[in-house]
Amino acid sequence: HETAPTLNVQHGGGAFIKAEEVAAACHISEKQLGRIFKKYEGKTLLSYIHDVKIAQAQKLLSEGDDSLKKISEALGFSSEYYFNLFFKKKTGMTPGDYRKAQPESR
Repeated sequence: HETAPTLNVQHGGGAFIKAEEVAAACHISEKQLGRIFKKYEGKTLLSYIHDVKIAQAQKLLSEGDDSLKKISEALGFSSEYYFNLFFKKKTGMTPGDYRKAQPESR
């Protein structure tokens, strides 16, 4: 029985790694990495990274007061605008609306 390798999609300073970096470190092609990852996780590497980014964004939005710009930068988005589009597509609400909907435990 094979065990699935673990993958930490963040490294130094919270920056997200790229599939090409993982593939290079493993000395395999990105395509081969994708097949292996899907075999163990049941989803693509990109989908997995998106899920991790959304979970991290939700945590930052609900637990802190950082600006949306700062959160988008911390998660590796090229702009706050793209972060807003991505977040809304994945969750059905904007980051600002998500933050407003959270209990006032911050």
